[in-house]
Amino acid sequence: MDASIFFWSLMLISGMRSLFNLFWFILLGALLFYAIPKWRRTTLLSLSLTLVLLCFIYGNHFILFGGWVPGSDVYGATNFARMATSHIPASRLQALVDQGKINKAVISSEVYGIQNSPLMRLVPTPPKRGIPILDDRFKSTGAVNWNSLWMTEVAKLYKRDSNIIFWDYPYSYMIGVLSNFSRLPEPAATNFPFNGRDSSNRILLSKPLSVYLFLTAGKVGNARAWPCFVIIPLIFLFGVYQAFDWIRKIYKGHADANLASGLTFFFMAINAIYLLSIATLFSEADQNRNRDELSTFFAVWTALLISAFIRRRLTLPQPGNS
Repeated sequence: MDASIFFWSLMLISGMRSLFNLFWFILLGALLFYAIPKWRRTTLLSLSLTLVLLCFIYGNHFILFGGWVPGSDVYGATNFARMATSHIPASRLQALVDQGKINKAVISSEVYGIQNSPLMRLVPTPPKRGIPILDDRFKSTGAVNWNSLWMTEVAKLYKRDSNIIFWDYPYSYMIGVLSNFSRLPEPAATNFPFNGRDSSNRILLSKPLSVYLFLTAGKVGNARAWPCFVIIPLIFLFGVYQAFDWIRKIYKGHADANLASGLTFFFMAINAIYLLSIATLFSEADQNRNRDELSTFFAVWTALLISAFIRRRLTLPQPGNS
């Protein structure tokens, strides 16, 4: 029962969020299958049914959109395009345009303002399927429908040109990755949607948020929340160390290598490594907001770190050694 609930939960997450995709689901299933030899049959049975259903969801998406991971063909392509072009010299970009290798209309179009770009005329509307979410280029609000087949065709242009730009000038992408690293430790409320928006809600929240950010992250005004740049990596490294120290104990046959808590620590660490890697390497922005999804993990690691420190200071016996 526990295994079924676990894999059904993973499958629902994979079916709803492209960030946690089929690869993530299989990775966690494989790790669990390897880590608990005596329950491999139960793991395999619970994994198999949910994996078949998840593959059906992904197969359906492939038939409709021609891409394997829901959302990645559009969001992945546009994010990569912004990372590949944001830091390239204008002269080098123009040279690629002059050589006919890339389309100027593509690289000069703002992704989030695409309704005002030449791409509206450049990219033809695909044949209609009779499904509004696939056929309509615009939502009822007038914004571009990113789930449409037309947007999928636009993303193909972004992907083609950004790949050419990447191989011609990979430093732009590398600078983008470094910029992403610098945003990871920032509080989630530092950027969008809490800044740069001239709205009554933002103005209403600005003062309470400034107090909240000062108390929780040491952030003053527009300056970076420097305490986070020390505390967040420290807690993350502690969590990773804890998980891999458990693996070391398992291999050496330590009696205090508790299976339940060890698997929990390992699950937390693997998910943190996975999420932060994806957010840094493949997302153009929102690294701090993606990291905030791990806030529960960071809270647990903080409590364990404080507990370990107190135990060491008071020379109390470690759990499992009493």
